[in-house]
Amino acid sequence: MARIPYLDPAAAPARTRQALDGKRGINIFRLIAQAENAAPEVLALGHRLSRGSSLPPVEREVVILRVARLSQASYQAHEHHAVALRHGFTEEKIAAVAQYPAAGSAEHLTDFEQDLIRFTDSVVETTTAPDDLFARITAVY
Repeated sequence: MARIPYLDPAAAPARTRQALDGKRGINIFRLIAQAENAAPEVLALGHRLSRGSSLPPVEREVVILRVARLSQASYQAHEHHAVALRHGFTEEKIAAVAQYPAAGSAEHLTDFEQDLIRFTDSVVETTTAPDDLFARITAVY
């Protein structure tokens, strides 16, 4: 059971209902919708980051799944497990993202995906990435 009740979209103000229109009825959207003064903007930002980003979907999901693992965010891991599968990940690749650098995980990841994982680990754990790793990432983006 959620500690903060989810908004019933039918009871939401018109502006919030409009922002929820067409979105899946997942709980994170209903929770964000509780913030009436910011929900439409936050929902639009989330949409833009996931659908309008220059980051390719596979690389985006590598980063999201890794952050979920590092932060022990089981809800995020669960939701993005399904997203990753829709973007062509195998179960082995999803496990490899979580388990990297464990033995055998690298065989399911490209060299660049391994760099993305190392970059993500560095930023989450220390807020910065080593210069050589930063240079490899920025050479692509």
